[in-house]
Amino acid sequence: MLRKIASASTLLSTVCLTTAVFAQSVQSSPERVRVVRQAESSPSAALTVAAYHAPRSTASHSKVDEESNDYDVIIKNGRIIDGAGNPWVSGDLAIRGARIVKIGKLEGARAKRVIDARGLVVSPGFIDMLGQSEMALLIDNRAISKLSQGITTEITGEGASIAPQDALTLAQLQPDLDRYHLKVDWTTLEGYFTRLENNGTPLNIGTYVGAAQVREAILGDVDRAPTPDELEKMKALVAQAMQDGAFGLSTALIYPPGHYAKTDELIELAKVAAQYGGIYGTHMRSEGQTEKDAIEEALRIGREAGLPVEIFHLKVSGKTRWGSMPKIVAMIQAARDSGQDVLRAERRWLPACLRGWRTAACRNCLNGCKIRSRVPRLKGRWPPSSANGRTCILPAVVPEECWFPVLKILISRNLTARRSHKSRPSRRKIHSTR
Repeated sequence: MLRKIASASTLLSTVCLTTAVFAQSVQSSPERVRVVRQAESSPSAALTVAAYHAPRSTASHSKVDEESNDYDVIIKNGRIIDGAGNPWVSGDLAIRGARIVKIGKLEGARAKRVIDARGLVVSPGFIDMLGQSEMALLIDNRAISKLSQGITTEITGEGASIAPQDALTLAQLQPDLDRYHLKVDWTTLEGYFTRLENNGTPLNIGTYVGAAQVREAILGDVDRAPTPDELEKMKALVAQAMQDGAFGLSTALIYPPGHYAKTDELIELAKVAAQYGGIYGTHMRSEGQTEKDAIEEALRIGREAGLPVEIFHLKVSGKTRWGSMPKIVAMIQAARDSGQDVLRAERRWLPACLRGWRTAACRNCLNGCKIRSRVPRLKGRWPPSSANGRTCILPAVVPEECWFPVLKILISRNLTARRSHKSRPSRRKIHSTR
């Protein structure tokens, strides 16, 4: 099965010089533009700037080009990592157009620009395995927040995905589309890739097809099982997306309309992805008290549909569950030991936003809120946690002017909790357009 990634049009698709210092300097300052301009003089930022303005090369590549001593950019004295698992080596790297043409000690070589990377790492760009830039790149295709961290490839589509699109899916998007004067002129994944490549992107982009997306395209935002005819239509949409290059099927079962889907429905959709060599990626149904059941559901879908499983941002949510991660990891390891192909991604995470606050499950946890008294406009709307251990943060109903006061409170409490509990446990083929 051919997986498709929309190809980046700059040098950064080939090589990226990365450093945490530059990334932090961009992220931490409120005066982003000023900081970026100042940072352009630093070695760590120089390649980002050079690559950002590099023309897309269409010239043929030959041995004569390699042997020439004139280059566009030379990165010297860096610690070179090739991305293949080999130890780093000290050396220089020469770039002409959009290609790395020579690696080694380039004494006497000339270039339009020479970057001294002493003390820094020169490596292939990093891969963000679960990003959400697919729509943002059509609004602002500079992707500064990604490039400044050394990220040059992103995989998107967590439950919802950029395609398929129809009147039912667009109804939910329309307020944001109007706000950013953005028109969705595609219905399929192939159509989106065409739009993205015509628009230009400094990132390589690949995507899953979201189970919630195909459900919404056929059923809309309703809490019921699909009829047999509706399920066949959903399966056809998954097949189309896989033919267009999707990496697999994804779910976000903690959010509507994804959490309306029952396990059997997801197995049927996953079977279609499996026919094309896809994988099943999931933000599970719970990361709280019922997380064990959620993991069992994810493993069952993988087994019965016959495809690998990727559990997104695995964590244990809620103070009462601190220390339980070893038991969760043991469940996954047991599945691997039995021969099932399953992986997980772990990271520290603020609890998830339950956008479906109007559903019965979320309304049940509106009482006893401790935060709402500090944010009056949220009174009666702010749930601390639901019955299954999820914490509900920033429901979609909250006006934008409330977001920052609320997040300030939550982040402050989170940092305080971490200082007080120092022992707390931490929390696939590419098509190129070139």
